[in-house]
Amino acid sequence: MCGIAGFFGFEDKELIKKMLDSMYHRGPDDYGSYSDREASIGNRRLSIIDISGGHQPMHNEDETVFVVFNGAIYNFLELKEGLEKKGHRFYSNCDTEVLVHLYEEYGDDFPKKLLGMFSIAIWDSVKKKGILSIDPAGKKPLHYFFDNGILLFASEIKSLLNYEKIKAELDGISLNYLLNLQFIPYERTLFKNIKKLLPGHTMIYENGKITTKRNWKLEVTEDEKPIEYYVKEIQNLFTDAVRRRLTLSDVPVGIFLSGGIDSSSVVGVASQFQKVKTYTVGFGEPTDELDSARFVSDYFETDHHEIIVENDLLKVMPEAVYHSEQPSIGMLQSYLVSNAARKHVKVILSGMGGDELFAGYDRDLYMEKNLKYGKYVPKFVSSKSLFNLINGLPFSLGLNYHEFFRRVNAVSQLKDVTRYYLLLRGALNITSETKEYFYNEKMSGNIQDIEKIFLPYFSNNLDIINQKLYAEFETKLPYHLLHIEDRMGMANSLESRAPLLDKRLVELAFSMPREYKLQNGITKYVFRLAMKDTLPKEVFSKPKWGFAVNPYYQFRKDLKDYAEGMLDDKIIQEIGINKKIIDKILNSKPNPKLRWYYNYLWNIVMLVLWYKIFIEKENPKNLT
Repeated sequence: MCGIAGFFGFEDKELIKKMLDSMYHRGPDDYGSYSDREASIGNRRLSIIDISGGHQPMHNEDETVFVVFNGAIYNFLELKEGLEKKGHRFYSNCDTEVLVHLYEEYGDDFPKKLLGMFSIAIWDSVKKKGILSIDPAGKKPLHYFFDNGILLFASEIKSLLNYEKIKAELDGISLNYLLNLQFIPYERTLFKNIKKLLPGHTMIYENGKITTKRNWKLEVTEDEKPIEYYVKEIQNLFTDAVRRRLTLSDVPVGIFLSGGIDSSSVVGVASQFQKVKTYTVGFGEPTDELDSARFVSDYFETDHHEIIVENDLLKVMPEAVYHSEQPSIGMLQSYLVSNAARKHVKVILSGMGGDELFAGYDRDLYMEKNLKYGKYVPKFVSSKSLFNLINGLPFSLGLNYHEFFRRVNAVSQLKDVTRYYLLLRGALNITSETKEYFYNEKMSGNIQDIEKIFLPYFSNNLDIINQKLYAEFETKLPYHLLHIEDRMGMANSLESRAPLLDKRLVELAFSMPREYKLQNGITKYVFRLAMKDTLPKEVFSKPKWGFAVNPYYQFRKDLKDYAEGMLDDKIIQEIGINKKIIDKILNSKPNPKLRWYYNYLWNIVMLVLWYKIFIEKENPKNLT
């Protein structure tokens, strides 16, 4: 809905204006700020609810508490009614105003009352107290810089970089995480000294100090209720979640449609309330899902739009990197489809989250099926030393052996759940023993064992599938998938809403036994049951491709030429990358089995662009 920014601990009216101007794309409809001697908070607004009366910052009755807000509060009408009964008076019909009165009524715990996606900043001018908070899933980001008693915050890092004491520097540990995982987990960002506020957390600023508290924590249980209970609950909660996200808008709403179960379910339920607009994208590749999406569109009689992208991916890469600030391959198609959808609507619904809640990936099946053989694997075979040895063999024998040895490594690690999961995820898993193949000496001190991040999720008594879903909900989902969805949508002034990530649905999904999610080799079993009377049967038999481009096709088409033309040896050295592996990939004959390496090359290309844009201050428009 917007971009928010501000700071606590000093006054600078010119700075708050620059911070907001840097995020014009997040809210081109309106902007506003409040400043006093000890704080400034501001907002760039994408007007969706109460278009004429929703100007921010908003305040309480005596104008002592001020709020700026990014997102949507889907239960704000119920909250408003309850607050009015307690004596609070409102001057708008906007969900933002509810927040300031909730804070007055419930203090720092007010986010617990919210159903929605949000990043919030509140300044209490009487108590000289600042509050920052984001939603449980981390759909709406908030970054911050804290130093010597002052706190700056913003929806995007580029806004923070307007503060003269923040120098844009690459964080090597974060780079290692990004190349290994395609995302940066937890507080770190690709920029030194700039951090993320974690999902479901609230930060409190008082007397030049900050404290952080968790206002929501995912509880994973395995309640033995009958499957019929969960089917009915999913139907009721999902219908309500779609309805709220569809109708809480004074502007048109569209839906991203791939033709898979999740997005088709959103379309099917939404069509019960109104005629909907749907959008899908094709890349001129065998895995395109245009036919499947068209079938679903015809079935529900939607106003359907197809976006065909064959030669634009690399053209938009610099602009996408600029908006992402944490580059990854999946952002490019998201940028393009968001750009096309914004020509018709301001709000889009997606099927994001269904796979992470109900076990929708093939690797869910592989984990459950294959790990039972781990007990037959000798302990020495699953050792870390053998793992590192096998990981390094492709480099000494040639890149074409990589896929073979990854498969060998997967079999050898069946006894170690965490390593096996990372291998299935396609994680790079660079270790101290293999770092020389990927990095030069500049990165020598930045190698972190990524297994340590995931070990806690696989060290409990939960079923292996619930362990895996727990790990992905708390890592890949907020720091990769939702990061892309927010940044690429807002780059095009488009708000994205995810009904499947409704807090109530999340809590329900993580309360059910594994066998309701995977049964007889069928993924998302309980969700399929819940949707069987809504969707045509053809949707359930559709193979899962995913909303992504194929790096092998792109390498063969234009990625190789693009990389050879723009990769700068000096920058690659500065980043800390071993140029030899880049040369090996570029000089190799195109081969579908080298898909993993093409992904790596693509990541390096985007990192070089990132360096040029944020470190060398080049205009992304000059890099196309």
